[in-house]
Amino acid sequence: MSMDGERQEPAAFVPLASTNVRLGRRRLLRGSLGAAPVLMTLASGPVSAGLCTTGSAFGSMRPSGTQATITCGGRTPATWFATPYGHWPISANALFQTCFTPSLTGTNVTLKDVLDPTKGYNLVARNCVAALLNASMSPPLTPATILGVAYAKAIWSAYATQGYFAPTAGVQWTSAKIVEWIGTTYA
Repeated sequence: MSMDGERQEPAAFVPLASTNVRLGRRRLLRGSLGAAPVLMTLASGPVSAGLCTTGSAFGSMRPSGTQATITCGGRTPATWFATPYGHWPISANALFQTCFTPSLTGTNVTLKDVLDPTKGYNLVARNCVAALLNASMSPPLTPATILGVAYAKAIWSAYATQGYFAPTAGVQWTSAKIVEWIGTTYA
């Protein structure tokens, strides 16, 4: 009997082992497939991330569906601040008031000053300066049809005088929405 039991044990063990392997593979596949949507959700960014679209289109975009976009390669205010000043399309020492109206408090505020995060200038002003520099590069880092020089200046002017910017009739953006949209033009 013990001989039969020894003979049967390996035979009984093999199916059990192969069953365990098959179950393990199924669990692995089920676990992997179940994790994919979770990983995709974690990997995806905000709906507006990477979009480079006009202000009026951005203001009316829906979170689902496909949107026609253009590639932008703009630099952030922090990147411009870290860029050696000889590589700017406009002098870093140019006065803010020569590029934008109305001016900021103080008469000797330079573009470099506005981009300096330690100086505490308004985020809309910082992003408008970055947008101006991006649009002033040759070739422009943001297409003129998206955010050109005149548009960057108009955004600041409207925001500084009215407290909001209207990318299209009936839509008023406060500072957070302005900064969010300009941020979509950064690479």
